[in-house]
Amino acid sequence: MKSHGILHQTSCAYTPQQNGVAERKNKHLVETTHTLLIHGGVPQCFWGDAILSVCYLINRMPSSVLKNKIPHSILFSHESLHLLPPKIFGSTCFVHNFGPGLDKLFARSYKCVFLGFTRSKKGYKCFSRSLNRYFISADVTFTESSFYLKSLSSLMSHLIKYIFQLFVILLSCLMFLLSRLLHHLLRFIVVVKLPNVHQVILL
Repeated sequence: MKSHGILHQTSCAYTPQQNGVAERKNKHLVETTHTLLIHGGVPQCFWGDAILSVCYLINRMPSSVLKNKIPHSILFSHESLHLLPPKIFGSTCFVHNFGPGLDKLFARSYKCVFLGFTRSKKGYKCFSRSLNRYFISADVTFTESSFYLKSLSSLMSHLIKYIFQLFVILLSCLMFLLSRLLHHLLRFIVVVKLPNVHQVILL
């Protein structure tokens, strides 16, 4: 770096106030990532995909520091801003599968969740929950009004709620039957206490 006239300076330990720009940018990335995860109902285990999507979007948005210019357009003025149309993070998508050797009745698409873009290929990054694998494809159909993982979590919460209610009802019925059975047994059994002997007389 010295050959290019760049002086490398480091901040002192435990003094984040010396890293004002970096700290503010880090806060911007983390808060935006948090928003994407909550809005799309995406679990935190996909935070890496979310923060890469945030970087992709921020680099393609006007910046007040750059007088409302777009960072990507400044660095790569001859490249297109979006190689693919941007989509809503966490939305439901269907990755088309037209591979050879498929049966005529085999499914032609995989239901996935959209998790951003990739730098290595010109395609959308999608994750299939049923297959537990990623797909990178440009041949994708989106349903941006539906959030795949959010609908799954909502369905699971309702299912758990109904199972718990059913368990409470069954437990109440069981307790009622046991109480009635005990009541009938006490009606037919009389315990007579003798001086040194306990005698049970059946009526």
